[in-house]
Amino acid sequence: MSAHSCAPRLDSGAESMASASGIQNSDKVQHSGFLPVEEFVRDHLTPQPKSWGARRSRWRKKTQRIEEATGAEYKMYSPICKLLNAISKSTYEKYRNKNVELPYNNPIVFLDHHSVPSAHCDIEFKPVPEIVGVFASKEEIDSYTSIRNVYSDVPSYHIATFCEGKPKTISGADQAMRYTCQLLELRPDMPGVYGLCVNTKNYNIVWSDSSGPVTSAPIEWDDLKPLEAYIRSLYVPPKGHHLWDPSITSPTLLPLAECPDKKLKVHWNIKTEEREYKDCVRIHIGDGWGRRTTVFMHDDSSGNFAVIKDSFRDDRRRYEEASLLKHIHSEGTFPGVVRLIASGEVAGRDGSPIETARPYVEKEVDHWTKKRIVMGSRGSQLYAAESVREVLMTMYDGNEVLRALVNERDYMHRDVSINNFLTNAEHARNTLAANGFIKNRPLFIDDILGIDSPNDNEDNCRALIIDADNSALLPGPTHDHSLKYVNEELASRTGTPRYIARAVASGRLLKDAIDTRIYSRMPELEGKAKEVYIKTYGQDAYDAYTDVTANTYHGSKFQKPSKDIPLLFSHRPDHDIESLFWVLVEVVISALPLDAVDKHPPFFVQTWNVMEQHTIIYDQPSDSRSYILNLVEDGWEETLHPKLSPIVEMMMMLTSQVRPEYGLLDPPPKKDHLHEAFRRILLEQILAMEDDPIPLTPNMSRKPATAQKIGQVGAPRLQPALLKVVNGSLPTRKRKAEDEEAERNYKAVKLTNLYCS
Repeated sequence: MSAHSCAPRLDSGAESMASASGIQNSDKVQHSGFLPVEEFVRDHLTPQPKSWGARRSRWRKKTQRIEEATGAEYKMYSPICKLLNAISKSTYEKYRNKNVELPYNNPIVFLDHHSVPSAHCDIEFKPVPEIVGVFASKEEIDSYTSIRNVYSDVPSYHIATFCEGKPKTISGADQAMRYTCQLLELRPDMPGVYGLCVNTKNYNIVWSDSSGPVTSAPIEWDDLKPLEAYIRSLYVPPKGHHLWDPSITSPTLLPLAECPDKKLKVHWNIKTEEREYKDCVRIHIGDGWGRRTTVFMHDDSSGNFAVIKDSFRDDRRRYEEASLLKHIHSEGTFPGVVRLIASGEVAGRDGSPIETARPYVEKEVDHWTKKRIVMGSRGSQLYAAESVREVLMTMYDGNEVLRALVNERDYMHRDVSINNFLTNAEHARNTLAANGFIKNRPLFIDDILGIDSPNDNEDNCRALIIDADNSALLPGPTHDHSLKYVNEELASRTGTPRYIARAVASGRLLKDAIDTRIYSRMPELEGKAKEVYIKTYGQDAYDAYTDVTANTYHGSKFQKPSKDIPLLFSHRPDHDIESLFWVLVEVVISALPLDAVDKHPPFFVQTWNVMEQHTIIYDQPSDSRSYILNLVEDGWEETLHPKLSPIVEMMMMLTSQVRPEYGLLDPPPKKDHLHEAFRRILLEQILAMEDDPIPLTPNMSRKPATAQKIGQVGAPRLQPALLKVVNGSLPTRKRKAEDEEAERNYKAVKLTNLYCS
């Protein structure tokens, strides 16, 4: 996936906010605005060593040409480079004379690079700063293309800092902050970066890491001490500021002829305590601000592989992905869940953990620590499926994995989405636990149908669940967390906007579900489907979930709450299954049958737009996706491609099971009740499609080229009793900042394999 542009919001040049994954309050990125110069210098720059002695700055004459560069801003670039290079050379020589260990054997050199983006740039929005600072040898610099000292192909992985120039007195602080975000995305080996913006009157210095950017107030050109401190900081960062991750080294280029997608790929070498992974390629690049998740793929010459995931974790978060994966696999390898090879904190050049910078005086500032996990599993997005039946078989297995995680490990994923619910699961060699698989291993669809495992290590699961970043534990005997600790986390809200369960998005039980008419009983099977079910799971398992008493729904009864009782929210296991349903909806409405003509009828466009435009709005009385839940048969017929008509009835049945608010049933139904409903419906449909799996065109989508407003198409094919909650346009209230990254992450998704080369 490609990263998106990181454009901070600025209020009078003083505030900037960038968002982080999910909607956890702990993931909000903060920016403290323009800091007073004295405070910025104290908190974020390296002071002059006492051994250097006190002396007046000798660079003042070099600033005159900058101040005199009126008119075209390109006239500033040469004098800026000369000033910065003079300070850099002097600083480098002083440090070398004092035998200070430096990150490179060459001084940092500032080059005019204003005409084109940097070369070998693997993020979607390529930065074009006017001046770039590179740690490069003379030979490397001579190899760059230049015309009259204007360079045009400086490799992105050589850029360590930059300078944004503006004419007259225009402030470039907003653009400079945006460039620091993009530089963090370009350089996975740089935990933090500095930037500079100048005009003819003054300059600003920017520090940026995962917790966000911070910018100095404008500094007049007659005060060059902060500028000298900026250059010193590039060589020897101040305490608590990490510019380099020594475990990521030696980037190289793969020749164009060897790249399947005809793009130059930057390769990285990554060291862990256990080993070094060479020639890793990034397959996911997260935002520079926030968790900054970066995923590398390593394939070795023997055909084995590893997936390496770097991210910054907010220290206030309760759960950590690696510890949750260890919990899941603690009693043996858990089928269908990504396998953990190694994990830990990442150390900086001084041996301390890489963390985001803390102010000199502690404030309300997020603090993040860099974590790394190495995994031995990968797969493809569901768009890679070769038939609708294959999609449903993956859904079946994923449902069984999520169910077993609840029952066996008291675990909820809480962020099921198209990006972390994969198919074509593959596992690296030597990743199966010494004691094998868990004792109560789930039965998957291939087990039921008698199909030999296509996967390594005898993992018969077609699905692969990854990304436990937002996961949580349920109350239960498999862990020792207190009930208060667990319940506090379950009351927090997280997820990806497009797939998040409706109650989670709203933060309370569903207000539009207080109606017995929307509740459905547990589906009952007949014929071959029932025969196969009972043969596989037994009659007792079937009877345990079947409604046999009048007016019961999944074994419970509806209790209309009093108006005085708040509809308190808490994550439940059925919320994961609702998210799984939304993944299925997206895949089937966009599925393109093999050799089929792609058409975009109005109901398809409207349904797609409902999914694409869904946002998280706090305490919203209804969810815009209710439009989809209220489609009746001919609405589904017009939404799906005509060749997918055999699954219309299945989608109607799944919808009837997802629509209710199960938090209003008393007593509460079994915690895996919705998993059971999905098991029955999916099994019946998979068996019915044995002779007609509906072949698909893999990795192709019916996604419409243009969007339409919701409400442009009438809604005669909706459930009449529920029309009032879905008519009209989507809500237009501004989303919270912490909701936006997950939505942007989705928009960056292309139909390519994830965790797969």
